[in-house]
Amino acid sequence: MKKFAFILLALLLASCGIQNPQNTQKQEQAQTETAVEIQKVSQNTWNLQTSSKQMTNKSNSKQTQEIAKKGDIVLVDYVGFFPDGKVFDTSIEKVAKENGIYNAARDYKPLKFTVGAWQMISCFDKAIEGMKVGETKEITCEPKDAYGECDPKKIQKIEKSQLAQFEQAGYKLEKWTELPTQYGMLKIVDADKDTVTLDLNHPMCGKTLKFKVTLKWIEK
Repeated sequence: MKKFAFILLALLLASCGIQNPQNTQKQEQAQTETAVEIQKVSQNTWNLQTSSKQMTNKSNSKQTQEIAKKGDIVLVDYVGFFPDGKVFDTSIEKVAKENGIYNAARDYKPLKFTVGAWQMISCFDKAIEGMKVGETKEITCEPKDAYGECDPKKIQKIEKSQLAQFEQAGYKLEKWTELPTQYGMLKIVDADKDTVTLDLNHPMCGKTLKFKVTLKWIEK
């Protein structure tokens, strides 16, 4: 405001003929320099405001992209354990070795799946939705939200002859033997000379499970 007042006063004095030509020339030069400085300040202020808005928009956009939602393909590291703390599964090699469940044939790496596509048990799937990249949380899955309750109807007796391919592969058709299939492991819970009783329930049926999960990455 002082600079503008100075310019206005200088113009008024010049119009009244009070200043000599030399002083008038100096004042005109000063006015020009002042106007240039004002323009620079104004331009810098506008640039700063624009830059700030752009950074805010980028930050908001990045934050939105970091939150998992239905349809996103995600990578998740996890440790699965029972309420007593015993670890039964993990995607982390070091944890597997520390807990005596390491499988040399397995490729330990983050689990990849699509959120909301029913590729995982429901409690695990729902837990990932809304998580941010880098976030870690612990979840508890009751049987109804995990592998369900054990169904007595899925315990069936069959003839050993129906499992001949397993015998040929070297498996003994006796009690507590587990037979690998494309649908998971089948456990023999009883056996006699001619028959075996298979438990077709999932090994985790009826169990409460806990998971420590970390969202590693989201594919947009």
